[in-house]
Amino acid sequence: MVWYENSEDRFGVRGNIGDQGEALVQQFCLDTGRVWKDCNDYHSQVILKIDCLVDSVSVDVKTNVKNNKHIVELDGWLQNTSAERIYPVDLINKRIYSYNIEDMRQYIDTERYYVFFSNGKRLASVSIHLPFIERLL
Repeated sequence: MVWYENSEDRFGVRGNIGDQGEALVQQFCLDTGRVWKDCNDYHSQVILKIDCLVDSVSVDVKTNVKNNKHIVELDGWLQNTSAERIYPVDLINKRIYSYNIEDMRQYIDTERYYVFFSNGKRLASVSIHLPFIERLL
């Protein structure tokens, strides 16, 4: 497998959007005095499914918030990330949210939500205003 230094080279336009979200998180951490460490290596990205460490906590950044809805890959990253926290990013409004991955897994297991399919993936659209989701920026 060829490894690229950024998501844009790996995934095209969607990867570029992800790179912008990660850059927003990095800048937020620098501006607020949080310790940020990039995890842009094969093991972190492909095996662990994490993007960075924030104050030593593993984070997977998801730049997929629109109209106060966050898209969750039900059979994808929700199940296979090893990140402790997810940082959903609304790139248009420059907002960053945060939640514990286990809280979302429990929500998906017990609550009702809107499910749809896109590019063969089963996705859920969930409100960014759920009680366990914190707005950081």
